[in-house]
Amino acid sequence: MLSLLPLAARTGPPLAFCLGALGAGVIAVIFGLGFAFDVRGMSTRQAARMRERVREARLRRGSLAEPVYPVSPEARMRMSGGFIAFAGVVLCAAGIALLHLG
Repeated sequence: MLSLLPLAARTGPPLAFCLGALGAGVIAVIFGLGFAFDVRGMSTRQAARMRERVREARLRRGSLAEPVYPVSPEARMRMSGGFIAFAGVVLCAAGIALLHLG
């Protein structure tokens, strides 16, 4: 019973929250880098699926014209992957900082 007193007196953020933030950051970095650097064609396949969904939706509405993309879906996926990876690094840093504060 006495060994639990230091844990009860801890005033920092909950340990589960800190570890959750750290884990979410690591997962975000892994997925973000996968999309940003097109590891095993992740962003290429995702962009192809997006194009197919848009094409099918346009055919259901009766439009035969192909949509004009200002930025290619592949470039958009890679840019999104870079943002996700950066957000994951920030989340990892926040999780580590919260662990050290508590």
